[in-house]
Amino acid sequence: AFGGDTATYGPQNAFDGSTSTATAPSAATGGYVGIDLGTFTPPVVSMIGFAPRATFASRMVGGKIQGSNTSSTSGFVDLHTITVAPTDGTVTYIPLN
Repeated sequence: AFGGDTATYGPQNAFDGSTSTATAPSAATGGYVGIDLGTFTPPVVSMIGFAPRATFASRMVGGKIQGSNTSSTSGFVDLHTITVAPTDGTVTYIPLN
């Protein structure tokens, strides 16, 4: 479940390309959003990007970007762990091997 106004804080905002919208899970311990990139030809993800909710960048520290080639519910591996607060209003891009 997501807290507040779902138009502003719903999971759909994770992939909308805007730094003025955000996701905000209602659980204090965090949450996740996911995207299924298909099963016929596994896509190669070479870069990820993320941006903090305005004035809440410190909440991203410890956050993980994960991926799975096997399931939408299991088999996840860490692709990147956010170790420092990202800059507000800016998308941080991380290349992946």
